[in-house]
Amino acid sequence: METGRGFNEQCITFSQMNLITNSRQIWRTITAWSRAYLISRYAGVGTKEALFAKLYDEFSHYGEMLRLIFGAEFAENFTWLLNEYIIALRELVTAQQEENQEEVARTLERMYRNAAERARLLAQANPFWDDGADAIEAHMPLFYRWIELITLLITAQIEGNVDAVNEITRLLYANAEEIALFLASINPFWDETELRNSLFRHLRDMIEESTSLLTGEYDRSIDIMAYAMRRSESTGNHLALGLYRFITNIENVA
Repeated sequence: METGRGFNEQCITFSQMNLITNSRQIWRTITAWSRAYLISRYAGVGTKEALFAKLYDEFSHYGEMLRLIFGAEFAENFTWLLNEYIIALRELVTAQQEENQEEVARTLERMYRNAAERARLLAQANPFWDDGADAIEAHMPLFYRWIELITLLITAQIEGNVDAVNEITRLLYANAEEIALFLASINPFWDETELRNSLFRHLRDMIEESTSLLTGEYDRSIDIMAYAMRRSESTGNHLALGLYRFITNIENVA
């Protein structure tokens, strides 16, 4: 942008500002449709095919925003991986409901590989991640563990194993704290405390909503989701601010 004294590197274009605004909203949108889809699968509420299509579409919108930041090739690859992940999630839920342990294991492995590939793409595209793919690879077990613990928690709740639920919940919080520390270390524009609080809030909401569905407290489940939606706005604000700082500082490190 031109100013009276020349080019101001701290200014951003109108399209970039729209991109930042959309990044804030899409976090909330994906949170909502993800919850709606899982509820449709576990509680039989709504039309699971239509909800899956909507969630798939939202991931495509997210990929389009990434294209404007990192370019078409990166966005196409990353969007494909996001869509592949949500397809794997659908198949994981199906395998769990059918008690097909072999298929559960295969699908989890597929999700792990998908997460690793997305992480490598992000490491290559983000110049603020000084250690690049090596740092991501070293810490990927944290994200693998998150997926594993979520699966174990759902199983323990369905089986009514209170001791297992309590222990898995404790492990989930410890895992979330490690993830927050790691993410803050690779992106200077994300605050560790804010990330940790966001992950903890997500865990509390997920556990409370899952419990309410299992006990048939559907009105309470709706209230929990409403709170979660409002809290997702705070997370979206933090992520959007990080994107703004990324855009305005990218030239200094590229």
